[in-house]
Amino acid sequence: MGADLDNDQRASGDSMTGDQSADIAELAKHFDYLDRLRESGKTNMYGARPFVMKRFRLGEDRAGKVLSLWMKTFNRDETPEQRAAKAVGDTR
Repeated sequence: MGADLDNDQRASGDSMTGDQSADIAELAKHFDYLDRLRESGKTNMYGARPFVMKRFRLGEDRAGKVLSLWMKTFNRDETPEQRAAKAVGDTR
């Protein structure tokens, strides 16, 4: 999932395919979850890391990087897939 996530340690249950399309799809799932979490009002998004860790069984660093990418690319006018593609540098 882009340079920000490639070198991170991965917890069990968290795999990368090395395939950019698959990585975009995986990140889009994370972004979709974060969008829904934000809309629910269940937590301030700065406190969302533990939710991502639990939902996707990610390590603390990896969940933080996913959350950071979500924050950097958040745009209500784009789909999670569009934002994920931007996050990994795909210009489709």
